[in-house]
Order: sequence, then structure tokens, then C-alpha cells
Amino acid sequence: MNSITMNNKDGPLALRNCPFLAFRSSSEDNQQATLTQIICEAGGGFILGTTESIASGQRVCLSCDIPMSLNLEYACLFLVPFRVFHENYVQSYYGCRWYFSLKPQEVPKNMDWCMGCRDWFPRPRKTLVPGLIRVSHKFYRIFLNPSEIIDRPCPELREERKNWYEKLLDIFLR
Repeated sequence: MNSITMNNKDGPLALRNCPFLAFRSSSEDNQQATLTQIICEAGGGFILGTTESIASGQRVCLSCDIPMSLNLEYACLFLVPFRVFHENYVQSYYGCRWYFSLKPQEVPKNMDWCMGCRDWFPRPRKTLVPGLIRVSHKFYRIFLNPSEIIDRPCPELREERKNWYEKLLDIFLR
């Protein structure tokens, strides 16, 4: 298991190496000390905890299946995972850049559907996919509020123009 180790006053802290793991510094007005927040970007920027009190955040982060899933051989370039944090549990979802807008409420909870996809493309091994966190936040928002999907306006009806080869096909085949 790949992990990130940080030192704390109580000893080293281990967190899984994940493209969605982020750290944000925050200072409280009452205290001059700066607390470092542990953020899950797959959960839409959900705060797992701080480096001062890490036990609950560490438990949630280490139980996450997203980092292992992204390393599977059938993980796709278009795969965009996100997590929804409920009161008592956390659920991972695996959206696709191609098909998410069709049924955002029926996003798969695992990657089994990637194995048979006709639009599958191999995921790069070492680099992050550009815009992964931004798209994950978007999928997270749309999953929680499907009305955010903006329907594209219908194209204007206009006189149909045909290319030269379409005109030839009409002459010879019809």
C-alpha cells in the first residue's frame, strides 16, 4: 500500500497516497496556531479531519477503494470517481465522462462496467488525468442535485445543405 507519512506530536501518521487527498492550512481567529486540514477532493472537498486529530479521518481515508481502483488494469482514462459522505457511511461511485449525464442517479458503485465498455481507453499510469478533481466535483454536485444538468438547446431548424458527395449519392442510389 502506498502511503503518505507525516509526523505529528503523537508520532507518524499514515495516509494512503491518493490523487484526491489534499491538505489545506487554516488558522482560527481565537488561536494563532495553524491547523492543517485533511481534505478528500473525491468527496467534493469534504474535510476528513486535521493533522492534530487524525484518527477518524485516517479510518475513512484508509478504507477508501478509489486509489486501488485507479490502479486496476481496466481502469479507463474517462473514469471519474467520487465519494458521497452520509451520516453513518461513505459510498464511492465511479462515473464516466462519456455517460454520466445520461443517468446521473444510477452511477455504478464499482468499476465492473469498465471491463466491457466500447469507449474504454487505457488510463495513464504515473500522471494525473487533467481536470480530474474539477470533473469529480462536478459529478458530485450533479449526483446530489440532478437539476444542475443543463440541457443543451435544440439546434435551429434551417435549410439542409448537402455536400457534393451526398448529391451524387442521391443521383445514383435513389
